[in-house]
Amino acid sequence: MTSITIPKDLLAQLTGHSFWLENSKHQIVFWSPECATLFGYSSQQILGKPASLIRPDSGRNWRKLVDGRELTVNSVSLQLRDDSGTLTCHIDFPQTDAADYLPDLPLPAVLLSPTSVNVNERWLQLSGEQNHPASTVAEWMQQRFPADISDFLLSPEKHTGKSWVGQLYKTDGTACPVEVWSQHTPRGQLLIANDISEQSQQIDALIDENQRVRLALASTQLGIWDWQTGQDIVQFSPELNQMLGFPAHWSESNFDGFLDIFVEDEHKQILDYLESHLSVGTPFDLTCRINTRTGEIRWTRLCGQCLRDKHGNPVRMSGSLSDISDYKQTIDALKSSDTQLSTAQHVARLGNWEWSVADKSMHWSEAMYALHGVPSARIQPDLEPYIRLV
Repeated sequence: MTSITIPKDLLAQLTGHSFWLENSKHQIVFWSPECATLFGYSSQQILGKPASLIRPDSGRNWRKLVDGRELTVNSVSLQLRDDSGTLTCHIDFPQTDAADYLPDLPLPAVLLSPTSVNVNERWLQLSGEQNHPASTVAEWMQQRFPADISDFLLSPEKHTGKSWVGQLYKTDGTACPVEVWSQHTPRGQLLIANDISEQSQQIDALIDENQRVRLALASTQLGIWDWQTGQDIVQFSPELNQMLGFPAHWSESNFDGFLDIFVEDEHKQILDYLESHLSVGTPFDLTCRINTRTGEIRWTRLCGQCLRDKHGNPVRMSGSLSDISDYKQTIDALKSSDTQLSTAQHVARLGNWEWSVADKSMHWSEAMYALHGVPSARIQPDLEPYIRLV
């Protein structure tokens, strides 16, 4: 089974309640022990099975028990996301009125009716309210949430299970980031909240770290690319786009689009290196040319590393592209100078030699051997033989 990641703070609050997770393919991927007690299916019997096994009719709140009987429930649905995609978390209660199961919900919750606001104890702890709100629904909403939550709440049936992220205003004047889910019930609109302060701090830390990395990348002229092999999506960093002559922002393409940034003559070399890296793990590190937006051809160093699953199959590959045009021009200029020097020495019948005092060794150029009429393979250049020749 694919591993499932649930935020730790949310998992801690759900523990001890009947909840199960359904993935985007409508398969059951998590089954709490309380669900096993309530519905009769063990985790071995249910995991990986279609959700229709226990919920034949998604439009009705009832569950099919292991013995074939039907159990009417009230169910709260929350949409979550992890590395595997979208998950729907179902929290099930035996049939009761919405106001009756409000105290039993494992998360802070509010039931909004046209004339009243009912909250559970967890909500009071989160908001700092000392007792049940006495204001009207509109006044209470203004005290607790920013105005943009109104758009989310206008169509509860449209947003069932989906979430809104924003600030909750507490009674002490402070605010905390929350994720809020909405669900329509016969008694009114049910709001379920989760304090995401810890997640928000982690995101802020990641943003700060990302900014430091961005500054470092900008100073090194290093572009980053990331290839999700299963979905065939290649992401280009702002630095990579800038190197290609495009605006500096993140963009997406597929692998063919990534390959097209390189001069066509380089494609076979890149694919050969890639095949070798993916099949036997040889380094993916080569020099190749790119086409920029202006038509200029630049020399680059292309590097990458593949990430594999537990079976050894490639699932992702990330790497860098660095502009080495200036370095390449310098090397080519030095090679050209060496060639010109050798040619000039040959024409002028000039040779050059070097003597290392440290290890008492001598090096002759080819022109030196030719000048003295000695094949390079016949003698090892040394100071004494050179003196004899002179």
